[in-house]
Amino acid sequence: MSSERTITTPELHQAMEDLDNAVLTHDTHELSTIVSAMQQLSAMMRVVLSRLQYLQTTPNIVMERTSVLLSRLIPKSSCIFCTVEENRDSHYYGRCMKCADPFQGRFKLRSLNCRKSIIVDT
Repeated sequence: MSSERTITTPELHQAMEDLDNAVLTHDTHELSTIVSAMQQLSAMMRVVLSRLQYLQTTPNIVMERTSVLLSRLIPKSSCIFCTVEENRDSHYYGRCMKCADPFQGRFKLRSLNCRKSIIVDT
């Protein structure tokens, strides 16, 4: 090679051929060992990546299911006329102080279009 910093194309090709020949003639057994180790590593990385993808989706599933459970645990009033804060004694609509008269309570239920209202026989 020339002593200058630039390398001409024929010198570069010659150096590449020398490198290929040196590697192929001296270290074929070591190279095959390295290649097989790299193949095993690649297979292991595929397994690890698939597990990482599963772990990335798991928190989303857990959060969705947790939000469903939490929505079911929201306190509900047993009286349809009172909020949870107003219904501290856990009364139902028949004993509600807002509608002390049972007939008035039924009428109020009908005006709210409640499908579970009691139908009064006439």
